[in-house]
Amino acid sequence: TIWAAVDTRLTQSSVVIYELSMPNEVLKEAQVIPYSATRAFISIGRDSHVPALRDVFSDRENNYFVFEAIEGLSLSKLMFNNGGKLPEQEVVACCLQIVELLSVCSKQSPPLIHGNIRPEYILKKSDDSQYVLTNFSVALTGGLAEIVANTKDILHSKQSTKESIPGRVDGRTD
Repeated sequence: TIWAAVDTRLTQSSVVIYELSMPNEVLKEAQVIPYSATRAFISIGRDSHVPALRDVFSDRENNYFVFEAIEGLSLSKLMFNNGGKLPEQEVVACCLQIVELLSVCSKQSPPLIHGNIRPEYILKKSDDSQYVLTNFSVALTGGLAEIVANTKDILHSKQSTKESIPGRVDGRTD
């Protein structure tokens, strides 16, 4: 679940809150997802092409990640406003910035996976014309794909098969 909100503590600024539900019955390995996601978002948040993580808190079985809201237009909205086209220089600038960000993400340990890059999640900031990738999956950032893959690997090895796992999510997904 994702909410738009206002941070009333200091700056009265707009924020986006992501909820991650972690029931107590989840695998022990999965219980580290909120901690791992926090570390990854703090590390990558220094990059100007990702919304900064402002706060993390939990309540019962839910974890909440508070990110700065980005003022600007999505790539899909920019294209719609221009009849489905963008100037070549704009396309090159956008692609170079997103590729640079994905390179930084792939060098994180573990690699930071977005998992759902779409034009509506790429925003052009209104203040400096930089492109920002939004809507990172908190669960994927926290290592869910790796946990699921390892669990499947264990199950497959117990069955003594060497099949590849269809639908595996990794850095190539982005």
